[in-house]
Amino acid sequence: MTIRLIHSNDVTSNRADIATRYTDLFFDDETNTFLLPDPTGLIEMKIANTANTKSTTTSTTAAPVMVGGAPNPFAPIVVTAPPGYKAANLDDGVELSLDTLAVQLPTSGTRSLQFRVTTGTMSVNITGQCYWSNGNYAGNYEARYWNGNTLNTTYQQIFTWSFPWANDRAVYSVMDLTNRRYYRVTLIIGPGYKKNFIIMERLV
Repeated sequence: MTIRLIHSNDVTSNRADIATRYTDLFFDDETNTFLLPDPTGLIEMKIANTANTKSTTTSTTAAPVMVGGAPNPFAPIVVTAPPGYKAANLDDGVELSLDTLAVQLPTSGTRSLQFRVTTGTMSVNITGQCYWSNGNYAGNYEARYWNGNTLNTTYQQIFTWSFPWANDRAVYSVMDLTNRRYYRVTLIIGPGYKKNFIIMERLV
């Protein structure tokens, strides 16, 4: 048996000698084992010899790793359904949808997002934050909420914001109580209400 100090030519055949060298890390060439010396003995940690092995990653659903009847907080998190995302440069009056949630910037009147669902109804809590300029290099900020309401297939203007300038923006947080989902919708006004940036994200 040969036991070698990692990254050196320091070799010994006596494992007991390693226990007196508390700060060194040895490798057992025959068993592919890390040898970690400590004051009370020898702690060994087995590792796989993967020098010539290629591995592939697959998506699987795994049960929680249990420790003492409770989920192990240090176990890896397996994401089975990645968050949804959709973004586009859209003129006013053009719809963007993700899942059953749909939004658009109206072609007249109050120039902020309208919301609807493409089918059925959706119980929602919606909050929003917006920033808009007032033409003299200063800005305005406001936050509102629209809780305990229901979206249907007809567009609703949930907030009365009307953005006058390009680069005015609003961020809406949509809690879908019907399907237990959570969305973030971002609007950035384009010049003349054309090529507006609309981003829809399903976070949960």
